[in-house]
Amino acid sequence: MAAKVIAMYTKPADEAAFNARYFPGHVDLVKQIPGLQRFEVSRGLGKDAPYWLIAEMVYADRDALMAAQGSPEVAAARADVQEFAGDIITVLLVDELESWEAGR
Repeated sequence: MAAKVIAMYTKPADEAAFNARYFPGHVDLVKQIPGLQRFEVSRGLGKDAPYWLIAEMVYADRDALMAAQGSPEVAAARADVQEFAGDIITVLLVDELESWEAGR
């Protein structure tokens, strides 16, 4: 089953500055990561949402995720995000346990 890196961001002090740096700059770095199969960015709904932005990076399996972690592309993405969002990001590495899609 798939494995994911989930990056969760609390609301930044300056949303416009964050967006200017994240889209497309950081997003372009993430898209270069080897083995990455899917990348999704979502915005939290409601004023009380614990996270303002959530990014999911999906790999075929845990081995692919772990292999990518040692790549120069991941190192570049990590260094970049620390420059503008190091104090508002929480990152989880997870194994998918179940997945369902309508029509499949």
